[in-house]
Amino acid sequence: GYDNKGSSIIFKTLKTGKVNALLLKLFVGVEKSPFMLGFENGVHLFISNQTISPSSTDSITVKPGTVTYISLKKVFTRKEPAPYSSCQSDISLAKADNTFYKATFESGYEYEQKSCVDLCTQSYLIGKCQCADAQYPTLYGTPYCKRLNETTCLYFRLLEFYLYNEYSKCYDYCPLECSSQAFTTKISSVQYPDESFASLLVNNTWMKRRFARLNLSMSQENMEKSMAMVYVYFEDNKYTLITETPAQSSVPRTVWYPTPGRSLT
Repeated sequence: GYDNKGSSIIFKTLKTGKVNALLLKLFVGVEKSPFMLGFENGVHLFISNQTISPSSTDSITVKPGTVTYISLKKVFTRKEPAPYSSCQSDISLAKADNTFYKATFESGYEYEQKSCVDLCTQSYLIGKCQCADAQYPTLYGTPYCKRLNETTCLYFRLLEFYLYNEYSKCYDYCPLECSSQAFTTKISSVQYPDESFASLLVNNTWMKRRFARLNLSMSQENMEKSMAMVYVYFEDNKYTLITETPAQSSVPRTVWYPTPGRSLT
């Protein structure tokens, strides 16, 4: 987050549950607003550990006109390296032998195969469209695509990338890590704001300025199209550790016992 001076700060908590949640009050713009581009109206929320690149996680979509509650639990996974799986236990910068592998380490985050593959995908798109796709981390300092012809190029080149199996080449450059961490989530939502709260917001100075910029009245309908609230919290202070171990198998043996009165030859 940011403080009143615009400096970046980290919010910390040692408590769990909804009452100790990180609360986000969001103004997401009104449908058909001249400041909004695209066919969606809402928020894409990325949740990851601070050592992991947010772009390597799938987003949670928050709908305007709702209060969304997101409960988290942390999961650690430890896999066995080859020959038991395709992961590599010795992943390090010293082992990096290509641009995407090295760039993943130099990003300041822990290595993840998905981040490496995203950079490989970005490199392909930059080579085809001479600009970068905003849904992937930037590479080579290339500016993001903005014009219609540039975004159209991205659309068709990305189809080409998957349709002709170009993406599979990225996995040759990006080894799979044996250790990973992620969050499991439980999500629920309710309507926001209701009539009584909307009547209070009508007199809110900050809200008045926001709607005035869009030349729109502060009706409940417009508020529901423009506002969202999100609670993010840990369900409890426990975590799940998933560890893989090699399966043990016994080799069947045949044991012969002599029958009384007979001998084995």
